[in-house]
Amino acid sequence: MINPANLPQTCGKCHANAAKKFVTGPIHLTIEEREGKIIAVIRSFYLALIGLVIGGMVVHNGLDFIRKSKYALRRK
Repeated sequence: MINPANLPQTCGKCHANAAKKFVTGPIHLTIEEREGKIIAVIRSFYLALIGLVIGGMVVHNGLDFIRKSKYALRRK
């Protein structure tokens, strides 16, 4: 199915009128192929940083809530 000789028929299942020239172009690219490896690494780092910041904020707020709840229960 992915043999270069069969690509027009294979791609033609989803892409109507897929000719020989159609299958030589970049169709299904990964992020690295589309934007370059440096951009992909920066994007991965940035997404990890967002997760760490939001996760840290959730943990901080959760611990603060527990501390304030314990303090409020002691005052009663």
